[in-house]
Amino acid sequence: MGSKAPVRDFFNQISRLELALPPDEGPILAAVRYVDSRMDCSDFAVAGLLRILLKYRKSISPALAERIDDCLLGFKYWYDEPGTSRMCFWTENHQIIFHSDELLAGQLYRDEDFREGGMTGEDRIQHALPLVRRWMGWRAHLGFSEWLSNCYFDEDLLALSNLHDFAADPKIRAGARGLMDLIFLEIALHSHRGIFGSTHGRTYARMLLRRMEGTSSASLLVLGTGEYNDPVNLSAVSLATGSYRCPDVIVKIATDTYPEMLCRERHGVQVEEATTYGIPPSVRNIPFFWGMGTYLHPLVVASSREVSERHRVRVKDVYARAMEGYRLQDSPRPGPETDPTSLTAVDIQTFRTPQYMLSCAQDYRPGRRGYQQHIWQATLDSGAIVFTNHPGSMDDTSRPNFWAGNGWLPRAAQSHNILICIHRIPGSDRLPFSHAYFPRVAFDSIVEESGWIIAARGDGYLALRSQGTYQWHTWRDHSSEREVEVRAEGRENIWICEVGDKANWGSFQSFREVILNSQVAFDRGRVFYESPTRGMVEFGWEGPFVVGEKEIPIHGYPRFDNPYCQTDFGEGRVEIRNSKGFHYIDLRNMARSSS
Repeated sequence: MGSKAPVRDFFNQISRLELALPPDEGPILAAVRYVDSRMDCSDFAVAGLLRILLKYRKSISPALAERIDDCLLGFKYWYDEPGTSRMCFWTENHQIIFHSDELLAGQLYRDEDFREGGMTGEDRIQHALPLVRRWMGWRAHLGFSEWLSNCYFDEDLLALSNLHDFAADPKIRAGARGLMDLIFLEIALHSHRGIFGSTHGRTYARMLLRRMEGTSSASLLVLGTGEYNDPVNLSAVSLATGSYRCPDVIVKIATDTYPEMLCRERHGVQVEEATTYGIPPSVRNIPFFWGMGTYLHPLVVASSREVSERHRVRVKDVYARAMEGYRLQDSPRPGPETDPTSLTAVDIQTFRTPQYMLSCAQDYRPGRRGYQQHIWQATLDSGAIVFTNHPGSMDDTSRPNFWAGNGWLPRAAQSHNILICIHRIPGSDRLPFSHAYFPRVAFDSIVEESGWIIAARGDGYLALRSQGTYQWHTWRDHSSEREVEVRAEGRENIWICEVGDKANWGSFQSFREVILNSQVAFDRGRVFYESPTRGMVEFGWEGPFVVGEKEIPIHGYPRFDNPYCQTDFGEGRVEIRNSKGFHYIDLRNMARSSS
């Protein structure tokens, strides 16, 4: 993490303490100094320091304990407190970490005075409790704005595991446990062979291309699928040293081998409908809208400006971003969602068999600026993944960048094992192409014929077709170059993806033949594809998604609709059933709004 290494490195010392081994105080003191500097992600480090004091205080030196005490008593726990900082308070994951940090620090120093805000520990408890409950209520009823994030679920679990292990209020502990169950349910539903290969509200290139998923270590620890891909994983350390145990019902979902599993679900709300869920865009509720990345929406901007100016909060430098052209005068689809960071309501379909998984954010904000939203992905095995995007830059670190996120969001839709993704790029954009990530070396066989790229990995098969002519390119990943890019030049392009397996087609040769014999036509921005499994598929930049002469709903999904659970959106409870039994998550007592 570069300059943020002190936030993470000292978590290894928590593992040593759990094993009754003497810690190296150097990394812990480096974390303390980082927190004192109030740099971005200091709240992550505070969560680790609190775990050290709450569980291992007698195992560290008195001098180190006192140094951590001094650090925590001087920390700024929310944006409405005095003092400057370079910390991010506004994203969904940071919010619950700050709130859990404040609550547990208040409990730890209940009768002491904190140096910021003139608050005692008891004051901090009373300040943090409603904020923790509110954040839990938002997630319980409305899902995660940072939907299915293979990065930020890790940070959510860091905060929730601390609350589960240390919160004095039994309702908070129960709420944390329920939300942890919910997160692992999501990971179990949308993973294939340990790969959290779904659409993601926020992700990074290293997590897509190099299997550096932030959730993978926690998934392996809790669900038994994944891999230890990170020498210092925040949530995995907290889970390994904590008391949370995932219900067997959820663990079983991660490894179920049903012939087919279709999952439809929804996360988040549109800004315009938030009030109907009890969350008007008031100053009090502005963290909800910041957490969903909407800073400049016409219904939000007045409250956003008031809070940011009153408390001198950077809030993604919203005014600078507005000046950089994010009001989208050149957008092919103008609308009120002017923030590229917007994580508004999303309808998701994931289809999984024992040999592959396909996942898509259906018709998600097409034609608008993108950020870190990963719209679709096909997953056959470790490394054998395929997706398309419009690059936001030519590097792999910007947001969006060459692989993670989209400069301009496409219109994509999926029905079971087929997917259509349409890219339209404005004339002003300097990167007039869309491309597919298709790592040749990860597949056992690849055939290119009649415009199709058809590949096999084990008993899983995949076919990809570009409307426009494509070319293979190499991508330098660290010290090596790999042929992984299928680039289609042009500002408009349609991609078709169909996945299959041996169980349905027998040999790879049979799959290849049926794909090559299928009819494909492109006409005025629409595609007509005669899928060998689903019949005629019709889709365009506008209009319905038609498969086999039936219109496929791509909006209005329930919170969960899959073989294990069916839950209406906004309900706040989930009943899960499978061969391992029954598990009930009920978080309806968590209020959605404190107003």
